[in-house]
Amino acid sequence: MIQELVCDHLYVAYGEGAWRYLRDELIDFLDWFRDVVDRPVYVNTYKWHDGGSTQRGVRCNLCQLVRQKTSDNKVYLSPHMQGIAVDLHVVGMTTAEVHKFLEDNKYDLPVPIRIEKNVLHVHIDTRNSGMDMIEYCRP
Repeated sequence: MIQELVCDHLYVAYGEGAWRYLRDELIDFLDWFRDVVDRPVYVNTYKWHDGGSTQRGVRCNLCQLVRQKTSDNKVYLSPHMQGIAVDLHVVGMTTAEVHKFLEDNKYDLPVPIRIEKNVLHVHIDTRNSGMDMIEYCRP
């Protein structure tokens, strides 16, 4: 469901056409991950919960995180803006447990990924250099 993967601004502007802003590599990862983890996985929740998360998938220039960086005159080119990143939540698993699950299954990953370390949420993107199946980065 596209509303889960793009900000509410993109969905209002493009509807189902917003799929074009997601890269195939990210979709391949999410399809694989949801299948093998066998638990509910959530990205954005605004469709189901009033006031739910809106900026955990693809972000646009109207999203608060992006607007704030622009207002602060900071360069910001997050992988979320490139359609290659999600922040996700897996029901019944902590961030550390998700990271361990991915590490334990790294040779089955459909694409190389990057994982943000030392954060309270699970950030996955496909901006990996390809040297290892999992690369770790800082936020």
